[in-house]
Amino acid sequence: MGQLARDAFDSFREGLRHKKIKRPLSDALVHHLGTGEAAGQYDDRVRELCAESLDIDVDVQKAGANQARKFVIWTLRERHPELTEEALRALGDYRAKSWL
Repeated sequence: MGQLARDAFDSFREGLRHKKIKRPLSDALVHHLGTGEAAGQYDDRVRELCAESLDIDVDVQKAGANQARKFVIWTLRERHPELTEEALRALGDYRAKSWL
């Protein structure tokens, strides 16, 4: 699937979840994971989400890093419909860094 199709699909999926999404939390999470800076009023929640992503049990050796990252994103998407796709990907990347 090309990047354009993935973006369109993500946009559609996010539209379905639109009423549940909490944009400020997602933005704070993405900012924190991208810069390492504190997430302000969302700092505790961001730390909880990061810790939760590290607790997801996935066999990287068996699945491979890319599929394992996707599994983490999928698992978090099911648990946290309030997060945007961008925030979910940032958490997936954060988890993947622990495999290096």
